[in-house]
Amino acid sequence: FDVYQNGNQSEKYPQIWVEGSSLTIKNSRVHDSVNGNGITSKGSEIKGESCEVFKNYYYGLRFIKNSTVVLSNFDVYQNGNQSGNYPQIWVEGSSLTIKNSKVHDSVNAGGIYSKGSKIEGEGCEVFKNYYHGLFLGNSTVVLSNFDVYQNGNQSEDYSQIWLEDSFVYISDSQIYNARKGSGIYCKGSLTELVIKRVRTYGNSVGLRCMGYKKLEIDNSSYFYDGIK
Repeated sequence: FDVYQNGNQSEKYPQIWVEGSSLTIKNSRVHDSVNGNGITSKGSEIKGESCEVFKNYYYGLRFIKNSTVVLSNFDVYQNGNQSGNYPQIWVEGSSLTIKNSKVHDSVNAGGIYSKGSKIEGEGCEVFKNYYHGLFLGNSTVVLSNFDVYQNGNQSEDYSQIWLEDSFVYISDSQIYNARKGSGIYCKGSLTELVIKRVRTYGNSVGLRCMGYKKLEIDNSSYFYDGIK
């Protein structure tokens, strides 16, 4: 499928809207919306494989209201606009499993935003997003074999991974070369961060902690740019 240039200037219509339903999408492109998101899921089950989602005016992918989503081999890029911060992937009150995918080159926005959700990711690249590469709030997140790099901008201090009041487990990953900010920033009295076999370098600081309930770092992790 090639889904593009749908919607109108007077209302915000996603190119694909799924509500209380099930969608399987493969080998497709969803791009260049007129004034809406690429794909929006509300209380639905989505399975996607080998798709491109790009140049949509708001969110590339928006999953809300207890959606369950499994994505593999996705390329998500250049979504958003200059008038606001619309992350390329927004997950709220939902579950996302994402594998072997890329989220990059946002327009004035972050890469992946999770609010009150569960995320499992493996083998992904998150890079060159204008704000945070990943923003994780009140969520449970497990990431492995991630490359997170060159996120943020020169004007403001945006960490590549921001987590607040979340449980986050990161393993076998690299976080490097932030445009200005830290590699990982954690805060919140409920935050639990577990790091195993992770390398950070080229950030203003590898790990900055402003508050947490639990912090566990194994001996195989290296913060070449320091911990504060």
